[in-house]
Amino acid sequence: MTLLAARERETVVLPVSRPVLSEDAMVICPKCKAMQSVQISEGRMTPTRKFAQIGMRVFHDCGSEKPCRILHNI
Repeated sequence: MTLLAARERETVVLPVSRPVLSEDAMVICPKCKAMQSVQISEGRMTPTRKFAQIGMRVFHDCGSEKPCRILHNI
């Protein structure tokens, strides 16, 4: 089994500070602990069925008022 190193940033999708076209990230819901891999490109998350980006934060459709945690690969 291979484990990837990851670091947690704040609960916002950060604007691109380096010339990266897109990156993969994991979002984790703080309420129901749902996890999903998402694609972030130029500070915007690719739309998914269960997760939505509102402003610079990502929310799960379970009704959580807290934004999801975002884990970016290093």
